[in-house]
Amino acid sequence: MRNSINRGRDLNNLISTPFINLYWYKIRELGDEQILKCYTLLNPEEINRADRYLKVEDKVRFIVGRGMLRKIISYYTSIENNDLIFEQNNFGKLYIKDVNLEFNVSHSGDYVVIAASYDNPLGVDIEKNNVCIEVEDIAEEFLTNDEISFLTDISNIAEKRKFYYKYWVRKEAVVKAIGQGLSFPLKDIVIPLDFIIGVFEKISIKKETWYIRDILLEKDYSCSIVARNKTQLRVIKGDI
Repeated sequence: MRNSINRGRDLNNLISTPFINLYWYKIRELGDEQILKCYTLLNPEEINRADRYLKVEDKVRFIVGRGMLRKIISYYTSIENNDLIFEQNNFGKLYIKDVNLEFNVSHSGDYVVIAASYDNPLGVDIEKNNVCIEVEDIAEEFLTNDEISFLTDISNIAEKRKFYYKYWVRKEAVVKAIGQGLSFPLKDIVIPLDFIIGVFEKISIKKETWYIRDILLEKDYSCSIVARNKTQLRVIKGDI
């Protein structure tokens, strides 16, 4: 990974400081050899899962996401890849037993993103903005009344869709961070409407303080990260 993992094993300075590192990978920039590298890092169960995908793009996103997650965790923890065993909580969130590393993965369209940090529960979500979706038809499923009112007042269709996806990924990142998935009602998550882009904003979830921040990777994508503790965020283009 450029400027990080691939420069030897000098990771102590990289990961012992209170940073959140967010690695991103753009699928279309990867060659067959790089994707094969990721594939060789998977265990037999993950290989079977990858091979069950019907669409090539879904298969590649999974291979890159899981392969690079394994590589990152291995470097962070000094656990050999073959010895890594993923556990899941009751809602499907992955973790490594007896390790204080927090991590989360998301992928959509052309991107895979992986967030990692020590002792700082987190969640990340990315979505490619779908121009075909009628956002008002499904907004009531997860937006609060104030958010729906704000969405309704937006006259420009593109801006309306942009608002929808921004709030979708913000709330998805929240439920991934708290480890409850979609079992936690998205309508119960309140995100400030005067959200400031590029900084961590404080939010309250289940009477606990969390921090949320948007990440700009590309115009047609929405991406957000949520963490229990406010700290510095480093966005890193990952190398394979």
